Amino acid sequence: MNAIKNLCWIGLIATCSACFTTTLRSGQPANAARLENDRRWHHGVVWGIAELSGPYDLKKICPNGWAEVTTETSFLNGLLTYITSSIYTPQSVTIRCSGGESEPSDEAVESDTSEAAAPSGKRSL
Repeated sequence: MNAIKNLCWIGLIATCSACFTTTLRSGQPANAARLENDRRWHHGVVWGIAELSGPYDLKKICPNGWAEVTTETSFLNGLLTYITSSIYTPQSVTIRCSGGESEPSDEAVESDTSEAAAPSGKRSL
């Protein structure tokens, strides 16, 4: 009887756990995601209510405009959320700039990384 009960719990957990993806598109043609903007982790706590990594400044990342922003909760993200009982809730974020995008300077990439680590009063996607 316990074996059946355990199998039911395992089946319930397996069917209720899922990876999900949300994609926002601006309507502009998208370039391939640059390495520093492909699947970077966005850190949240308490079911994702509070952000640790802060917002991304899309004007610095994509000076000519953004084309696509994708947030994904992968299996690894979900596993870490489960292990920490939703205290730590990471997501993977991919930012794709619009076509004709020139590469930002190294300073812009470095300052964006430091701003992501230290949240500011600015709110952008």
